[in-house]
Amino acid sequence: MFRKAGVMAFAVIAVAVSGCSDGKQASKKNFAGAIERWISENKDKAALCLGLDSGRERGSQDALVLDQQSSDDKKALDAMDVLAANGLLRREEKTEKSWFEVRRLAMFTPTEKGRALILSQTKNQPGLGEFTVRSLCVGRLELVNVGNYTEPADFNGLRVSHVHASFRYADLPAWVKDARVMAYWPDAKRAAAGDFKQTVTMVLTENGWLQADQGGIGPELLDW
Repeated sequence: MFRKAGVMAFAVIAVAVSGCSDGKQASKKNFAGAIERWISENKDKAALCLGLDSGRERGSQDALVLDQQSSDDKKALDAMDVLAANGLLRREEKTEKSWFEVRRLAMFTPTEKGRALILSQTKNQPGLGEFTVRSLCVGRLELVNVGNYTEPADFNGLRVSHVHASFRYADLPAWVKDARVMAYWPDAKRAAAGDFKQTVTMVLTENGWLQADQGGIGPELLDW
């Protein structure tokens, strides 16, 4: 009787140990769990974020000012007009006089609806100093499936694996698919097209696999 109880106890311990170490195995299931956990915990990064000019050169920090007569500003002007038509930006007409010409400008500022979708990040770049980068973030990232992955290997003291996965953005507003928006933001065009593939770096920790935070998953990142 005692012998049978001992065998049973050993079996239970073995199962428990096996269950604990399971999360550290390189598998599609574990990688999918780690990616979905990252998405859940990083909702701001796991969205489609479209960069807005910080307005450092012209206008205020909160405004984007575009030259209506400049071909260089044409795509941006068209895209901002779409956002304005959807209640995210407010457009105002301005003129700028110089000795040689009078320039017609369009100044865009976020509405209350648009401000709720804007993510502001402070960055520091040599030669430029500290500046603010603003992005309009919409939709939510979804994992479609996990494909092939590299065998875990040591890299800079870490155990890593590169995982090929497919993603898509859900709940995208209709204006993302507007031709003028997609012409200005290639990321919008790629996101609107449906599923896209990306290589994600995974790192093995004491608690199992975690996604290396490289700023987010999305079309704006280079694949590893």
